[in-house]
Amino acid sequence: PVEPYIPRNNLCFKCLRYGHMSRQCRSKVRCWKCGKGHDKPQCHADVIPGKCVHCNGSHSSLDSTKSPEYLKQKSIRSVITIENLTFIEAKEKVCEILYNSFDKS
Repeated sequence: PVEPYIPRNNLCFKCLRYGHMSRQCRSKVRCWKCGKGHDKPQCHADVIPGKCVHCNGSHSSLDSTKSPEYLKQKSIRSVITIENLTFIEAKEKVCEILYNSFDKS
């Protein structure tokens, strides 16, 4: 059987948000090391290995596979592709599933 192609998550290397690329970004730059409003070469933060801007985890924002936000965005992308939904519809569906799974715990 043929499996549907599910595109990768787009992570903007300028603002570190999902859904677009840096050349399309109109937001301010964010440091991928500490999450503050400056570029990485200007960062003097002694944060090793880094601080994720998505979950405040102890990993770099570029090491996104460790972040719950990455998994959420990946799930949204899958629902869009498999169920032929818009981004908003897929996001609502995924958030409802995630909310219900946390509610049962």
